[in-house]
Amino acid sequence: MIFFAFTLNGVEAQDHCPITLALDPSSRMLIDAPSDLDFPDILTTNFTVPYKNQSLGLIKEAIWIKTPLNLDRDCESLQWSLVFGTAFHDFIDLYIVDGDQLLAHYALGDRRATHPILGPQRKPTIPLAAYINQDTSNKPLTLYIRIASQNALIADLSLMTDQAISDDEQPILILSAFIAATLFLLGVLSLILLGMTLKIALTYYFIMLVSYSFVLAAVYGWLNLTPINSDPWLTIAQATIALSFLLLSNTVLKLDNLFTKTYRSLLILNSLNFVFACYSAFIDELQLAILFSHLLGSFTIFMIMLLSIRLFKTNTIARLYMLIFGFMALSLILRTAFLHGLLPGNFITNHLFALVGIIQLTLLFFTTLSYYFLEFKQLVTQKQQLIFEQEQITQRKLFLRLLAHELMTPLAISDAAARNLIDDIELECKSESNQKLRNQLLNDITIQRRALKRMQELVQQCLVSQQDINRFSDGETSLKLILTSVEHEVKAMDIDNRVILNTAVPLAKQPQLIIKGDHQPLLFAMKLILNNALKYSPEQQKVELAITLEPLTLLAEKASQQLIIEARDYGIGFDHSYDTPKPFKRGNNTGNTSGLGIGLHIAQDIVSGYHGQLIIERMDQGSRVRLMVPVYLSNDFTTEAETE
Repeated sequence: MIFFAFTLNGVEAQDHCPITLALDPSSRMLIDAPSDLDFPDILTTNFTVPYKNQSLGLIKEAIWIKTPLNLDRDCESLQWSLVFGTAFHDFIDLYIVDGDQLLAHYALGDRRATHPILGPQRKPTIPLAAYINQDTSNKPLTLYIRIASQNALIADLSLMTDQAISDDEQPILILSAFIAATLFLLGVLSLILLGMTLKIALTYYFIMLVSYSFVLAAVYGWLNLTPINSDPWLTIAQATIALSFLLLSNTVLKLDNLFTKTYRSLLILNSLNFVFACYSAFIDELQLAILFSHLLGSFTIFMIMLLSIRLFKTNTIARLYMLIFGFMALSLILRTAFLHGLLPGNFITNHLFALVGIIQLTLLFFTTLSYYFLEFKQLVTQKQQLIFEQEQITQRKLFLRLLAHELMTPLAISDAAARNLIDDIELECKSESNQKLRNQLLNDITIQRRALKRMQELVQQCLVSQQDINRFSDGETSLKLILTSVEHEVKAMDIDNRVILNTAVPLAKQPQLIIKGDHQPLLFAMKLILNNALKYSPEQQKVELAITLEPLTLLAEKASQQLIIEARDYGIGFDHSYDTPKPFKRGNNTGNTSGLGIGLHIAQDIVSGYHGQLIIERMDQGSRVRLMVPVYLSNDFTTEAETE
């Protein structure tokens, strides 16, 4: 097609007349003409700049072109038309003048209604045959052309016969069909994958694809066949492409995690550019927004390219991005340079942006697929690893339960035997001569019973830590029952009367409030923090256990309050090496006090099952451990309140 287009100017008709002609060499231009300069004034205006096929960039006003219609007398019988090489000019005015007489005025452009005679056109094309044939004077007709646009102004005009127009249109139709089919296929595939995966990167890609399609439709003039005023939407589309490309790049390259400041700066700039483009479209002042979009788009691509280079060795997607950037940078640089008049217009500069853009969008689509394929592969690997670890955890739990069950029986037998032995010693050692032996034996057995009790507690902790999670979600327990159970458990534990129990929950609220789930794990968690406070306090030191209600700062369902079970001791406290409960981790200040460091960790796990939390507070003397569990209004009282 390119070869065909380049050789088109050399094709001649059978009568040796060319079918395509450039404007007369004596043609002149008036650049940046005042907006109030109208046709009568232009007849007396001096045109000084030689005409040439070029892009003039974003100039402020209009351009005028003056050209004589010099044709070989033998070729005047052909059906000639004036064809504009650019499809997206806003306003085009053609004045056909014979001497001082105005023969015709054509008003075209994509901001005007369809010409009543010419109809909708992809590229502005004005037939001249009728005026050439009626010219009987010796002087050639003069054409005055005014072009105005908020997009880049391009002086690209030629005289073409109907045959040349038909020949020139064929490669454009083929190219447009190829581009449309490719964009449609990419759009359908991205929508299908978006519906299947719901991945945000595909959303960004689809937005970018639609915006790019709109730009290409405007560049090739297909929007001229519709009543759409494309300029405002074209401005927004260019800003949308840059913003969606940045968001897509961040999703697949994780720029926000690796280059936070750079990415967020680019995001702010492109977001402001998008807002500015929308505002400019609203007030219909587009040139500054278009210029800013071109500059910021180029800068964004350049910055992401630099970031991709930094990730080249460690990120597979970054390597694919480098290939995309090669095409994107080339097309963007050449197209921008052409639009701003730095490169001459030809078939390559006219179509390179579209062809390279299609390649770029195709590569970007497969790059996005590669990213999600790698992510899916990683997720499969992680899932397999998780399944393997869960199987190991299940096996460890089963082993622990079996071991704990097997240990409980001999421990219970040993404890019963020790109690029986104490009774036997009491009976056999009544005489004063045996009192010393009796006391020694009783002391030894008491120590053994304490060790047995400690072992039973450890085994019990292991069993409770493996309880079914349903105990924390099924059913409900009234606050009144919890308080009664806590009081009973404290009395059973507090043999030496060291615990000061303080319940500050109003009696009126106790039947109304509940916790969700069984209360037994919560009681065990209370026993763990209370036992911890007693163990790390001096033997005669009192320990306070307080139960209160406090408001919740973050509401969850109907929960507006939380139950606080607080153990306050005046012992050694927690040193700074102990920040959060972790299994088998103890503070450096525990000294020779026995323990495995799993009590508070188990309590924390239990409370988390109730959607609560365990908080450790260091005090000036000792410490305070708080169990915080959300409480809810009972369904019975909820119904009554709703009825009232």
